[in-house]
Amino acid sequence: MLEFIAYLVKYSAIFACNMYVFAKITASRLKYWDLFFIPLFIAFSFALYFVTLHVKLFVPLIILILTALIFLIRFKQPLSDTVTLSMISFGITIFSMVITTLVLIPLLAPIYVFVDNTIAVQAGYIIQGLALIVLTIIAFQTKRLKNSLTPAANDEVYERLLLASVVCIFSMTLFYTVDSQDSTLKVIAIIIVFCGLVLISQWRKTVTAGYYKKLEQRNLSRLELILEQYERDHDELIKKNAELAKIIHRDNKLLPAMRLAVSSLAQKYSDDKSIQILLNTLENVYAERTLAIENYGFNNSGKNKSGVLSIDAVMDYFRLRAAKNDVKFEYEFDAEASLGLLNIYDDHTQLNTILCDLAENALISLRGREGGKVFLQVKSENGAPCIKVFDNGEDFSEKVLRNMGRRNVTTHAHEGGSGIGLMALFDSLRARRGSFFLDEAPANGFTKCVCIRFDGKDSYSIKSARPCVKRICAERENFTLIDTQIYEK
Repeated sequence: MLEFIAYLVKYSAIFACNMYVFAKITASRLKYWDLFFIPLFIAFSFALYFVTLHVKLFVPLIILILTALIFLIRFKQPLSDTVTLSMISFGITIFSMVITTLVLIPLLAPIYVFVDNTIAVQAGYIIQGLALIVLTIIAFQTKRLKNSLTPAANDEVYERLLLASVVCIFSMTLFYTVDSQDSTLKVIAIIIVFCGLVLISQWRKTVTAGYYKKLEQRNLSRLELILEQYERDHDELIKKNAELAKIIHRDNKLLPAMRLAVSSLAQKYSDDKSIQILLNTLENVYAERTLAIENYGFNNSGKNKSGVLSIDAVMDYFRLRAAKNDVKFEYEFDAEASLGLLNIYDDHTQLNTILCDLAENALISLRGREGGKVFLQVKSENGAPCIKVFDNGEDFSEKVLRNMGRRNVTTHAHEGGSGIGLMALFDSLRARRGSFFLDEAPANGFTKCVCIRFDGKDSYSIKSARPCVKRICAERENFTLIDTQIYEK
């Protein structure tokens, strides 16, 4: 009876840990109603107990098949992904079981000395099953394990995990053949299991290659649509440019004549303030028009564009707006990174909003400062698209850093600031498991750099030497401090 209970606890623990690991590596949230799977795990363990008595070597393969079926129903992942990730989660569970056994050996040694060997083994199975659940949960609370086993992990990581899992499952099958008396059945079963796992591994590679091919075709189709839209926009702009050229040509002749006429009237009727106001208004309009024409010539250089008309227009707007306040605003878009961002944000409006919020925050920090400069850059880092905004304005206040990502906060409420933009940025990052990095010691004469990177790591870090930043990072568990002695505040 004790042996039966021991195997129920052991196999149920393996099923439960397998499900927990699968949820973690797919970033799926387990619900309270998932506890109802425990009776199902116990029922499977009941059946596996009798399999263990007669054909023990098939136990690992049966566990793998049953868990894959459960995960397919529960998590609703594609079949190929479910099979692959089931193998990986089972391999991690087996590895955890080995580690648990090694940890428990010295602790359970006294039981084998003072208790009957058969009873001690069964008690060891029960303790091993319970310890397996506890140690697996504790292991997945570490930040390194959280960040390395995510859906955003690269293919190389998954290939290594899959290979290691195949080795673990194969090793467990060998271990379970120790008591098998039919050597022929043993060899055949091992070959079938090994070949099956190899075929699944190769199948996953084929599916992955097909996925990337479809992704490439989708990107190509999207680029063709963008190109067609550009051609239509180009033809429309040529027509509008011709019409505007006629108007500008006419105004180039009329405006100087109007200025001269109004100036003459102002001299003749020097006591009439309304004429003087009219002259000043005309001078301002003429100056703004001249600046706009110069800026239009600069904008048509076609350098470092994003490839999306609405985004480029907004960047040019910020450059013109910054120029009116004697701030140098520059931007640079890498073609590959821009395409990556457009794949992440199907809604270009949302991406546009994030770029606007980052640019707006940089310009606000420069108010009242001379020689202000902002550089917005979209580039790829380690294969992940990222947005960087450099400026030489004031640092984020302690109030903003303490509440950043928690609630709307601003230190510029008197200027119309609300803090909504920064909060929306963090919401967007969390939804896409992006990372936030604030560097308060960048090079090239800038005082800070805000970087958001879509790398799937869901990390938040600050590089700073300010004591207040150190205190805040110590208070906030999810913020990591990267200390620097480049400057002292």
